[in-house]
Amino acid sequence: MKKLMTALACLMMSLSAFGQTELPVKGEVTVHETDNKGKHFSYILVNEGEETLEGGSYRVYLKVNKKYISFDRVTSDLEPGQAIRYESNEIFMKDEKTEELNYLLELTTKKPKKRHTLAEGLVTWDE
Repeated sequence: MKKLMTALACLMMSLSAFGQTELPVKGEVTVHETDNKGKHFSYILVNEGEETLEGGSYRVYLKVNKKYISFDRVTSDLEPGQAIRYESNEIFMKDEKTEELNYLLELTTKKPKKRHTLAEGLVTWDE
């Protein structure tokens, strides 16, 4: 019975932590245009919380048209108020395959294991 009570207490603590999914991190994506009308992306993460987000406890991914183009799987500490800027090296050119660029910036956490959408959008080429 004591083992059952201990297991239930652990489960309840896990569930209460799991319910705290609001992450105090803001993400912003910027689309840049090259001289030859190509598009590339940069993005910024900002810790808007009051506690440090420990390095290694989160990962960052940028997808364009469902393909990962930039990621950080070995993250460093993100102090309150601190911002980290990332730059993608991939350049997209307009062709029949890339009439539009759908981007998605995600942050995943290990504990609780969760995927957070920080920014998403659609980019088109001006004619």
